Amino acid sequence: MSSNVSECHLYEEMEPFTYFYYLIFLMGIIGSCFALWAFTQKDQKQKCMSIYLINLLTADFLLTLTLPVKIIVDLGIASWNLRIFHCQVTACFIYLNMYLSIIFLGFVSMDRCLQLMHSSKIYRIQEPGFAKTLCAVVWAMVLLITVPNMAIPIKHIEERPGVGCIDFKTKFGRDWHVFTNFICTAIFLNSSAVILISN
Repeated sequence: MSSNVSECHLYEEMEPFTYFYYLIFLMGIIGSCFALWAFTQKDQKQKCMSIYLINLLTADFLLTLTLPVKIIVDLGIASWNLRIFHCQVTACFIYLNMYLSIIFLGFVSMDRCLQLMHSSKIYRIQEPGFAKTLCAVVWAMVLLITVPNMAIPIKHIEERPGVGCIDFKTKFGRDWHVFTNFICTAIFLNSSAVILISN
C-alpha cells in the first residue's frame, strides 16, 4: 500500500513537467519541419554541408516524434503494453537518433573546418555525391546495430511497478545491449574528438 502511495506522490510531482515536455515536443516538431522545409526548398546547387544538415535534421525530427511515448512512460501513466512498446521500440529509436545526430554533427564540424583551413582544396568528404553515400552508410550502419534491439524477443514478465527496460531482455538481448552500448560509446567518443579537433 505504501509503495502505491509513494508512486502516486512521485507522479503528482512529475505532472508539472508534462507541460514543459509537451512544449519541447511542439517546438521541436515545428522547428524541425520548418528547418527541413527551408533546406529542401533551396534552388541552388546542393552542398555537402546541406546534405549533412538535412540528415541531422531528419534524425532530430525522428527523435522528436518519440517524445510523447517517452513522456507518458516517464510520468508513469502508460499502460503496460505501452511500456513494453517503449522498451522495445521507442527507447531504441531515441538512442538511434541521438547517435545519428552526434555523427552528423561531427561531419558538419569537419566540413566547416576543411572549408576554413583549406578553402582552395576540395577533399573527397566535401563532394556532394560522397556526402550522400557517406550518410546512407551511416544510417545503414546505425540501423544495423540498433534494430536488433527491437527485433530480439523479450521476456514475458508480470505487470508490476519499478520494471525497467533491461528487465524485459533475455540473456542474448542483454549481451546485444552491452555490445550496442560499446559500439555507440566508441561512435560518441570518435565524433566528439572530431568536433573538438575541428573547432
